[in-house]
Amino acid sequence: SRIISTMRPVDMVFFNFSIREVEKSLSSIERAVTSACAMVFDTLHCILEQSEQASTMLSIEKNSAWSPPTRAATPQPAHVSVSTLEATVKQSNLSELEANIYMPLDTIFGFFICLNGIFVGLQVSDDSAPNSVKNEIFYAIDCVFTVLFSVEFVCRLLLFANMEIIEHDESLTDAN
Repeated sequence: SRIISTMRPVDMVFFNFSIREVEKSLSSIERAVTSACAMVFDTLHCILEQSEQASTMLSIEKNSAWSPPTRAATPQPAHVSVSTLEATVKQSNLSELEANIYMPLDTIFGFFICLNGIFVGLQVSDDSAPNSVKNEIFYAIDCVFTVLFSVEFVCRLLLFANMEIIEHDESLTDAN
């Protein structure tokens, strides 16, 4: 009885060469992984040696005699003065003032950021010719967004500088 195979001798040769190539690739990958693991091990070993050396260089001479901890003196309760309370209230009011100033600015320019994202998406998906009218319009819109974001940057710089001045100037924050 003869065994009948559906594979041709050419297929067997191709399969044999394919298996050899896969084995070579696996062997190459195994060598690369082994060398990477060896490198990591060597690196960790060097770091361990450096840490041991640093520990011995920074050893602190401690007295090994043990003594029970001593009771710390009880702190005196701090008296809260009117000026301390006033400064706390002023700082709280400044934080609320900052939030009231920055919130509309964040909302407005957040809207412009979203709008800019939409226009960038439109530009990327546009397939028009390089010198078309659409590209000129997109360029003009890009210039407008650049100016808007530059104005935002300057506004935030000015507001930040003014808030710093207000926070550190007692006469400007005086409620009287």
